[in-house]
Amino acid sequence: MRVEIVVAVIGALASVGAAYITATKAAATTAQGEARDAAKRAVTETTGPLVEKIEQLSVVTAGAVDKKGNVIRHAGKPFTVSPQEAGRYRINFRDPFPTVPVVVAISDGGDRGAAAEITGIDTTGFVVEGRDYSKHGLAVIGFQFVAVQTSK
Repeated sequence: MRVEIVVAVIGALASVGAAYITATKAAATTAQGEARDAAKRAVTETTGPLVEKIEQLSVVTAGAVDKKGNVIRHAGKPFTVSPQEAGRYRINFRDPFPTVPVVVAISDGGDRGAAAEITGIDTTGFVVEGRDYSKHGLAVIGFQFVAVQTSK
């Protein structure tokens, strides 16, 4: 009789353990699903207004230019690069903007950690200079840029 009680207790404990494991897995799956759904909602709520703002912009062109003035990659409307002198590059838009665009450029650092500086913007293009601020002069650089015109 004693053995039968022990076996019954072990069986009951095993059932409780199995039920606990099943409940824990179900809770974890539910929690993961709820967390995933909450993350999706948060992304949608955050990106909705951002997408609306981006849609108000008209990205005219973007690109990457190497130290020699060659176009490495581009997006948007076509452009050409005219190296003017060592460290100075003129970007020409194939189709001029209706008004002067907003342009941002970032240097690849060049040989001496130089920065990209925009020194002139008009409706047909802009000039980027590689600036070595420690030596107060031009530096040959590669750079990336984006030119944007707002629709409003």
